[in-house]
Amino acid sequence: MKKACVGAMDKTPPKETTWGTFPNRLFFGRESTVTWGEGGSAFLNPLTNLSDQTHMCFYRITLEQFKDVLFQENGMKVDSDSPLFDLSALQLVQSNVSIPLAKSGWYGNVVCVGKESDIPILTMTCTLSVL
Repeated sequence: MKKACVGAMDKTPPKETTWGTFPNRLFFGRESTVTWGEGGSAFLNPLTNLSDQTHMCFYRITLEQFKDVLFQENGMKVDSDSPLFDLSALQLVQSNVSIPLAKSGWYGNVVCVGKESDIPILTMTCTLSVL
C-alpha cells in the first residue's frame, strides 16, 4: 500500500464476516492507483447476469462505517454530516439495485447485491457509463 487509509471513524470491528456468490461479473481496470500503486483495480459489473459468478467476502458493518469507506474510496473527505449516503439513499439502492452517488471517483456507484437475514448487502463499484 502506497498511501495509508484512515478507515472508518468508528473503529468497531464487523459484527460478522461472511462469504457469498453473486451473479455479477468481476473485472479489472486501470493500470495503477494512488493508494495501492501499480496493478489493476477490481470492479463489479452492477448488472446481474445469471451466467456470471463472483465470490465475495462481506462484512456486517454500520451504515456510517460503509459511508466512511465510500467517501475514502472516492477521494472525498470523510464527513459524518454529509447526506451523500443516508437511510433514504439506502432505501433507494435497495429498490433500484444500483445508484451512482460519487461522480468523480472510481467506486461511486453503490450496488445492493442482495440481502442476508433481511440486511442489505452493499458494495461499491464503477458506474455503468464506464463499462
